[in-house]
Amino acid sequence: EIDAAAEIGDSRYASGPMFGNRAISGGKIRLGDDGNIYLMRRTSPATIYVISSSGDVIRTLQIQPGREGWASVDMQVSNGKIALEFSDCSPSRCEGSTLSVADAISGKRLTDTDDTLGTLACFAATPERFTFLTISEKNALQLVDAQPK
Repeated sequence: EIDAAAEIGDSRYASGPMFGNRAISGGKIRLGDDGNIYLMRRTSPATIYVISSSGDVIRTLQIQPGREGWASVDMQVSNGKIALEFSDCSPSRCEGSTLSVADAISGKRLTDTDDTLGTLACFAATPERFTFLTISEKNALQLVDAQPK
């Protein structure tokens, strides 16, 4: 389905010859603390394949973004929860982003926030905490911790 959409030029997936299919090239893979691999495709809704250590797909999650049409751009997994960053990025521009936390078993969205402080670098589910990678005023990389209110 993703390949067919990319082939006909669907802008959610196709980004030109340099990057190929955005759903795949913009995807992420993370190792969960449950021993499973979480493979995210950059789609809207986000598609996440949970893969066992033996290589079997044990479930597929579809997680809706907090905003219509936004695509998943990053993912972190911690303690039975998935933190997803969604953005309104097209090949020519990127405007805004939101964070959603979802249950890693059901895919049900639990919380949403518009308070992104940079690139999502780390997520801890207990207690819920996000770490972002940003550029400081002095052009140095810095890590910023944030907790939902």
